Amino acid sequence: MTYKSKFTLKLSSLLSNFPNLQTKLLINSLDKNNIPNHVAIVMDGNGRWAKKWGLPRIKGHIEGKKSIKRVLEIAYDLNIKYITLFAFSQENWDRPKQEVDGILKIIRNSLHDELNQLNEKGIKISIIGNFERVAEDIIKTIKNVQKTTKSNKKMNVCIAFSYGGREEITQAAKNLAKDVLEGKIEILDIEESIFRNYFYLNY
Repeated sequence: MTYKSKFTLKLSSLLSNFPNLQTKLLINSLDKNNIPNHVAIVMDGNGRWAKKWGLPRIKGHIEGKKSIKRVLEIAYDLNIKYITLFAFSQENWDRPKQEVDGILKIIRNSLHDELNQLNEKGIKISIIGNFERVAEDIIKTIKNVQKTTKSNKKMNVCIAFSYGGREEITQAAKNLAKDVLEGKIEILDIEESIFRNYFYLNY
């Protein structure tokens, strides 16, 4: 590892271990009556960040996880009710196996290690996506996290994992068509509120 890489990691570690005064000042300056109810975050750029600083791509994903944790803490303090994290898309499966395995390890460990703290804070976790390619142990962890936090009301965090927006719409349409063919719903009864029930969070 180069000197630049070592310095970057030490600096990142230093910043993550001390309160960010600038962030606190920014939060205090916000209009508390104009805070959004829902914030969506695309977790992108970790690999580019690592490349910029001469680090392995997996280090970028590790630092990205730390950043997301800080963002969630700030959102919690601001009483933002809904957070959506686009964490891992369907396209991400096409990345090099070593990188994919590293990302999955981070996700697996994060869900396991943070569960108690999330539950104590009253945070509900929902995880949506196509889990056909997801390892069984991760699916088991996902089910446990959702079951443990399902009654929490303080904040709702939806994690899009192995997710594709077009795929969700396509799958919803297929499931709706199936119910029509089976006589569970009439075509004339289909409207937006009905179709919404076939998306991941409701189906």
